[in-house]
Amino acid sequence: QDVVRVLWLQGKLGSSLWGCLMLQVFHTKVNLSSSYYDFGAIDWEEFHEVLAGKGPCNHERMAARVKAHEDGAWVREAALAYAEKQRQRALAAAA
Repeated sequence: QDVVRVLWLQGKLGSSLWGCLMLQVFHTKVNLSSSYYDFGAIDWEEFHEVLAGKGPCNHERMAARVKAHEDGAWVREAALAYAEKQRQRALAAAA
């Protein structure tokens, strides 16, 4: 089971959310001599806390999500303006 966990961790640590989750909950660290990850016992209470949004990366993740939403406001506004323009053209063509 430990071999499976190591292989799974090696495939998942590229993602920042999973990386933060795995490094914290599995107490993971890189072993430079073997190029694998060494990990300790799983703290299941901490694991469930992280899944519930109380983890160390949650604030960063939410800040990035809010920023992306705010940065995309112009696209939503442009889409609404375009839809209104199309509606006005359709009304003018029908009259």
